Amino acid sequence: MGISEIVETFLKGWSNNLSVLLPVFAEEVVYADQPLRANLKGKAEVESFANAFFTAFPDIRFELASTPIEAGNRCSFEWRITGTHLGLLLDKPATGKAIDFQGISTMEVKDGKIVRITDYWDLATLLRQIGHMPA
Repeated sequence: MGISEIVETFLKGWSNNLSVLLPVFAEEVVYADQPLRANLKGKAEVESFANAFFTAFPDIRFELASTPIEAGNRCSFEWRITGTHLGLLLDKPATGKAIDFQGISTMEVKDGKIVRITDYWDLATLLRQIGHMPA
C-alpha cells in the first residue's frame, strides 16, 4: 500500500470505522495527539483513544483537505473533521453541537504501515464549537 492509500485508509478509519483504522498501524506504532497531550504506544492504546472519540462523536467524519506532501517514507497532510458532540469528551458532557475544523498530521510509514504519527489541531476551536469555552 502506497502512502496516498495509507492516508486515505487512515481518514476512512478515523470516520468511526475501527476495523479499517487499526490495520493501517504497525503493532508498535507511536501516535502523538499534540493538543490532547496523548502519547500512545501500540495498537491497543490507539484503539482505546479512538473509541473515546467515537463515543463522543459517533458521526465523526474525516476528509482530506490537501494533497499529501511526501518525502521518502514520510508525509504530511491536512484534514477536515466534522461531527456532533453526543458523548463525554475530556470530562465534558455531550452538548449536541456540531464540530467542523481542520488539522494536520505527519506520519512515517514502514512496510505499508504507519509506525509514527503526530496530529496537530486547535483544541480551543473544538471546545468553543461544543460550547465548553467562550467564543
